[in-house]
Amino acid sequence: IHSRLELHSNAVNLRKKTKRFEKCGIDLSVKSHFSRNDVPAIIDSIKCMAGDNDDKYLSYLPMIKEVLYNKEREKYYRIFVFNHGDTIHGVYICEILSNDTVGLYCAITSKEFPGITEWIDYYFFKQMYISKIAYVLLGGSENKGVYEYVKKLLPLSPPYTMFTLSYLA
Repeated sequence: IHSRLELHSNAVNLRKKTKRFEKCGIDLSVKSHFSRNDVPAIIDSIKCMAGDNDDKYLSYLPMIKEVLYNKEREKYYRIFVFNHGDTIHGVYICEILSNDTVGLYCAITSKEFPGITEWIDYYFFKQMYISKIAYVLLGGSENKGVYEYVKKLLPLSPPYTMFTLSYLA
């Protein structure tokens, strides 16, 4: 008698969408080291990827500026920028909290290709696994889109949604 390991439905969906992207034949390059000159293009791409969702862009912007302009960022953060040619299609930023734990603070992708978000998710989590990261903290949800993103990665849905309030200083 041999039993078959059953995959969680989220994992099955992730695998299907990842394979769909791979069939497109799009090769993404991944960059993890940046100069200050790269920052404006990264910020502009995040605005573009956020589209009409100003809340998403506004919630990410202060954190992204802080991380990208931080001189010691490689000591505290891991940054992944996914490119196809000269176009940025994804930006993932996580903070290194301990030897085996990171907090994923930014995960934004374009919607230009079917399955690109899932492929980038898979790449990111695979890199964490290779780096012996046992825990990836996904945090709260600034809006419905982020809430749906977190739900698709978890076997259980988070019981809350957090909203960002913008104010002028």
